[in-house]
Amino acid sequence: MYKIIFLTILLVALSTSSIANEYSQKAEIVTYEQVQWLQKPHLKNHDLFNFPTGNYELTVRINANSEGIIKSIYILKSSGLSQLDQYVTEQVHKAKFKPYTKNGIASDFNVEQPFVVIIPKIQEKSWWQKILWY
Repeated sequence: MYKIIFLTILLVALSTSSIANEYSQKAEIVTYEQVQWLQKPHLKNHDLFNFPTGNYELTVRINANSEGIIKSIYILKSSGLSQLDQYVTEQVHKAKFKPYTKNGIASDFNVEQPFVVIIPKIQEKSWWQKILWY
């Protein structure tokens, strides 16, 4: 049983490292200051209120082609909430970058993008605000 668990963990670790190597070999690695969003990821407040109140940080590695279209996303640092990580990943997939150019030539690129998600506590309206639709 322990051998099966160990082999499973080993396979996951190897596949994760091969994904990281695939990113670095096929496209240029740039910083998030070097690229610009054409269409930013849009995290909607009404969706975020489904998650527990708090401040969350996550970092994703984004692989985009020479046109700025996002091809794949890999979570480097989790927020601690897998559902929130999934939500951010889905919204990033809907976004698009401006093409990254170096010496006037557009190329595929990888970028590590940090996100800070702040989910405030929903304040309950008082009885008179509910009556007056305030």
